[in-house]
This record gives sequence, C-alpha cells and structure tokens, in this order.
Amino acid sequence: MRTIISATALLLLSACGSSSDTTTPAAAATKIYKLGETASAKGLDFTVTKVDQRSLLGAGGEGFKAEPGETFVVVYYTLKNTAGEALTLMDRPSISLTDATGHSFIKDDAGSMMEGGMMKDPSGMASDLNPGVAAKTAAAWKVSKAAYESGQWNIVVDTNPTLTFKLK
Repeated sequence: MRTIISATALLLLSACGSSSDTTTPAAAATKIYKLGETASAKGLDFTVTKVDQRSLLGAGGEGFKAEPGETFVVVYYTLKNTAGEALTLMDRPSISLTDATGHSFIKDDAGSMMEGGMMKDPSGMASDLNPGVAAKTAAAWKVSKAAYESGQWNIVVDTNPTLTFKLK
C-alpha cells in the first residue's frame, strides 16, 4: 500500500514540472479592419461604413454643439444577425471608441440617438434583429479635438472574437 501511495505521489509531482520540449503557441494577432470592411464574429457581421468629425450633432443647428476644444466623432455602422435566433436590442454587442493607448471613451447616448434618428431608416437604433436581418445605425462620442486630430483611433466591438476597426 505504501508503495502505491509513493508511486502515485511521484507521478503527481512529475506532472507539476515543465518539459523543455513543449512550446506554447503565440497569441494570434488581432486583425484591424478598415472602413467598409465587414468583420464576422459569433452570430453577426459588423461593418463600419462611415466616420464623421464635427462640432454639431443634429439637423439645421438644432442639435448638440461641442464646446471649444471638443469635437464629436460619429460612427455609422451596419450590424447583421447571422445567428439562427433573434438578436434583441439588449443583446447587441457594445462598441467603444479607443485611442492609441487603448483608453476607452464613453459614448454620448443622447447624441447617438439624435444621429441614428436622422438616418433614412431610424429603426436600426431600437429594433431587434431576426436571423438574416441587418440594421444601419450610428454612435457618437464627444472627445478632445486636439487629441482626436493628432492620434490613432479605433472602434472596438465587444464580440467573440473582439472586432477592431481603424478609424484614423
């Protein structure tokens, strides 16, 4: 009995060591997509179609105005449900605007609704997506104008896998 316990202990301890001939695969590099490219993730296709930088959101001067030194970044995108079941509004992936350091910026919800509501078909802002159905929508962020104009910016979509689109 003592021999069995000793042999088992040695077997378990030998499994704890590392072998010099095993290799760990390198992490796959994250693909950075360009404007207009469609990226696929589990259950959806995502395309950033257009990016605008401006000081006013809304039509005819009736919307939100950026203060001096600020700018709005408006991203227009298409989201298509490629899964076999409906994608509810609450289950849509979140999207973030990030700078070159990876800092994530908070979306301007009111500005996003205003921009999405001005689109030809504003239903993409608030509708569930049945399988095979796509929606066009928009998101807006207010950021430092100097930082936006001088840096690299991305849109990051919280999907599996994470999708990253280079804006500038």
